[in-house]
Amino acid sequence: MSVKFPVALESATSFPTPTILASPKSRLRFLTLKNQLSAYTEHCIFTKNGRGAIAIAGEALKRDGENIILIPAYHCPALVEPFIWLNYTVIFYPVLPDLSTDLGVLNALLIEERVTHCVVIRYFGFEQNINEVELMLKQHNISIIEDCAHAFFAFHNNILTEGSAADAQICSINKLLPSIDGGGLYIPKHSLPTLYPRSWLSEIKGILHTLGISQRLLKFKKPNTNSTRSKASSVDATKFRYFMPDEKHAASYRHTKWLAKYSRLNKIKQRRRDNFAYLISELKNCKAGKSLYTELKTNEVPYVLPFLLDDVEYFKALRMKGIQVLRWEEIAESSCSVSADYKERLVQLPCHHQMSKAEMNGLIQSITELGEI
Repeated sequence: MSVKFPVALESATSFPTPTILASPKSRLRFLTLKNQLSAYTEHCIFTKNGRGAIAIAGEALKRDGENIILIPAYHCPALVEPFIWLNYTVIFYPVLPDLSTDLGVLNALLIEERVTHCVVIRYFGFEQNINEVELMLKQHNISIIEDCAHAFFAFHNNILTEGSAADAQICSINKLLPSIDGGGLYIPKHSLPTLYPRSWLSEIKGILHTLGISQRLLKFKKPNTNSTRSKASSVDATKFRYFMPDEKHAASYRHTKWLAKYSRLNKIKQRRRDNFAYLISELKNCKAGKSLYTELKTNEVPYVLPFLLDDVEYFKALRMKGIQVLRWEEIAESSCSVSADYKERLVQLPCHHQMSKAEMNGLIQSITELGEI
């Protein structure tokens, strides 16, 4: 089965430099001298990125014969590409409007398709019905890869408490913390590879970027007025846009691992939860769309606030206002109607721990004004 990723709907170069950022910057007040990850075991490694962690997990969990993997139809191509490279047969399973899984549909696929593996995703830091899904998969002897790219705190907690039925869990550190790279892999029943450390020159460049110094220096660089914008086209998944095989051999930057260990995780968790609650309360009567989730469970820490726009044109309007909202546009072709809709209308509103009240109010005002036009 050939996997096709469509062209991206928009290019970031089409919009002005954002003033309200999707990701946090590095701040000393969110650091501590106490190691927050001291309980990590020898079964956890820090990779260059989440894609590298996925490739290592996919390789370790391969079985003899054909490997058939179920992947949610709503996804980022970076999740899918490593399995294509590893010669898995990829089948996409549909998601419901709240991004949970229809257990009846999943059960039918497990029986009909001779499935060996399944990816489950903690979308945007929320649980959906992931525990029920993993229980069903275990009853069918399916190898489970849990994608915590948006859920670093769930990844951390699952390791400490052994609270997941997954055979492997991956995370993306730079989604939640102010680092330029960093993935994590926890796979307790398999040997982990030795990863190549990054060069010290590369390390220094990464530190400068994390501190925001390299970005400030770029402001003095003369722009290239002769450059032309390239136009993307539909690409077969064997020609990877995001995954590079060498990434599965590379370790994260040393300072990324240091950030994961010495960030004030409890403070960051609470700030993100508070910001989410504030945005939800102020947007509850918004006419431009609605929040996909309005409450947080006890252990949920939001990566973003997923917001379903009533009009697809609102995405461009928000970006033109300098708000770095994101969306998954390059979802592979499938029969899932929810994914086809959400690639245009479901946007990721920032709610990270560095956001100020003024930035959140600016975000709220911009969205509210769209619904009043």
